[in-house]
Amino acid sequence: MPAFDADLVLIGCVGGLLPDVLRFVKQRYRGFPDWFSKAGYWVGLLLLVLIGGGAAWLGQASDWKAALAMGFGGPEFFSRLVSTGPGTRGSTRDAFIRKWWAA
Repeated sequence: MPAFDADLVLIGCVGGLLPDVLRFVKQRYRGFPDWFSKAGYWVGLLLLVLIGGGAAWLGQASDWKAALAMGFGGPEFFSRLVSTGPGTRGSTRDAFIRKWWAA
């Protein structure tokens, strides 16, 4: 296991939060979506933040720039992997959430 550097892992967690922050900034004039207050969104966001911290730790980030990049890249890759694509099935709400993650 790589050495645990709490500062770099926390920066990786911030990187995991960045995709959603950027989506909110991009859609700032549309207001908050109704599912923003749902627990499922917050659980998913927490999962992406943890993936960002884990990516920075397991990727053995050497400085804050690498930790931020790994923290951003890990959840971004994961969210695009589970987002809407050809052949994806599910309810309209689920498809909307997947499109939000893919934006």
